[in-house]
Amino acid sequence: MANTDVPDPGREQLVPSGTPAPTPCLGARRALKIFLVFVGAQFVAGVFVGVGVALATVGASPGGKDAIAATQNLQPLVAALAGVIGLPIGGFVAMHMTKRSLPGPLGSGSLPSIGWLRPSGAHLMSAAVLGAGLALSCIFVLERAFPAPSTHVLGPLASAAMRGGWLRIAWALLVMLAPPIEEFMFRGVLFSGLSRSWGTIWSGVLVTIAFVALHATEVWGYWPDLLSIAMLAVAVLLLRIKTHSLAPAVACHGAYNLVVLLAVYSGMA
Repeated sequence: MANTDVPDPGREQLVPSGTPAPTPCLGARRALKIFLVFVGAQFVAGVFVGVGVALATVGASPGGKDAIAATQNLQPLVAALAGVIGLPIGGFVAMHMTKRSLPGPLGSGSLPSIGWLRPSGAHLMSAAVLGAGLALSCIFVLERAFPAPSTHVLGPLASAAMRGGWLRIAWALLVMLAPPIEEFMFRGVLFSGLSRSWGTIWSGVLVTIAFVALHATEVWGYWPDLLSIAMLAVAVLLLRIKTHSLAPAVACHGAYNLVVLLAVYSGMA
């Protein structure tokens, strides 16, 4: 990341040498295209994994209703494998498309406009504390004060975490992969591209809605979890706007996920 200060995501940036950077060319249309490819890669991975698991299950089952029930019970397996495979693939493709859309190599040119900047250590530390605090408040305050009803159904990834074994390991890997990839995509590419056309407020609202929507399968039906993921989305967006860098948002998101991971492994969540 380039070590420079950027006054606004939508304005011309300066590279470390002090010479004007090329005018960024990542607009709303291109950002939306990259985002759709990012989501599509995960969807395709989910389809391939789901079909493969379904065929293997049906082939190993007697058939009929037993095979269908077995396939449905493997949803956590499908979700965990699809996430571990699809998220990095989607992130790699999004990075490649972004590099082709912005002139100059990594760390130079117009990449600071999407948050490719080195922040201060104080910003990173405070962001990590904020993320950990949000996760702890959800686990030890909201979930204790408003426990989930007995009829609440866990999302597929949460179910994978609860089953333990290698499924939990796959979930943990996905949880730690998500912060840098998702922050690059949501608060980096998508927010920067949309803000050039629609302004900071509306682009921030749309990015936050998109982030929560893509986590809806895990938080829907239990409002404390929905509130927690929405608070995280708002927090990382504000960090991105305040510091102009993606790194504090990654630190906040990573600390949040790490607390959740440790709580699951310790049996507290």
